[in-house]
Amino acid sequence: MIEFKIELEEKIVEDFGYKNIENYLKELSPKLQMQLAAKEMMKDFSGINLENDEKWKVAQEEAWNEQKDYYLDALKKKNNA
Repeated sequence: MIEFKIELEEKIVEDFGYKNIENYLKELSPKLQMQLAAKEMMKDFSGINLENDEKWKVAQEEAWNEQKDYYLDALKKKNNA
């Protein structure tokens, strides 16, 4: 682990408390790691084009057939309200 030194306005530390700021930064670290991992994963998917993928089209159609009643009923209720 690396120690990281930052400078904060004294008022911020007074308002939030040293321990609260320390805990916030500790909680932020895993979130930043997840964001970096997500960015790396997105790079891996950048070369995938689903527009002409037959399996994807079939999966979309199947998903729509399974879920369309829910969405169409919601639209009907909205229009009748």
